[in-house]
Amino acid sequence: MLQRVIQGMTEETSQKKVVGRTIAIVLGMICIVLSASLVAVLALYLPSANSNSQLKAEIAEKNDMINSQNTTIVSQSQQIVALQNSLQQTSAKDEEIAYLEDYVSELLNVIYMNASATLLLNQGVQLEANESISVWGDYISYAGYVTVQVQSDSNTTYAQVVYSTYGIDYDEVKVVGTLGVATFPVLPAEVVEIRLGNTETLDGVEATVTAVYHY
Repeated sequence: MLQRVIQGMTEETSQKKVVGRTIAIVLGMICIVLSASLVAVLALYLPSANSNSQLKAEIAEKNDMINSQNTTIVSQSQQIVALQNSLQQTSAKDEEIAYLEDYVSELLNVIYMNASATLLLNQGVQLEANESISVWGDYISYAGYVTVQVQSDSNTTYAQVVYSTYGIDYDEVKVVGTLGVATFPVLPAEVVEIRLGNTETLDGVEATVTAVYHY
């Protein structure tokens, strides 16, 4: 009886040891699987973390480049505006210079009496016998002379220039006949009057007159 009890206890102990070994093996396998999973997770995560860090660094670098380029664009835009303003000022100065050059050229022409203006051009005139009429009258700016060219059907036709300035009363008559040119000196005056007349006693006169002011 005692022997059976001892034998039973021995078998039970052996079974417990087998079960313990099995559990230990299973737990070991589980640990191995978990370790392998952890390694796999770390293998996947660590490159991803490194990649994210590298990507963030690249983004920061690109942002720095963009900010630098924006600063350059602003600076260049300011330079462009400054150049445009400078060009506008240069254009205005060029226009002023051109105006002054034209004015100087005009003054030189006046000094050397190279300028001229047509006062009358082939203007028809009807005159009664022994009549004198004004054919032109206006302001004269510069000293110079006036040429009066006349074509008429009477050899008694004359041209006359009248003006008052600087205390001088100028009144001169020159006969031009049927075809002639008369020249009269002129000074700056408020009104210089050009007249055309004849000394016929019976018949009227038809004439054509051209007057040019040289100054």
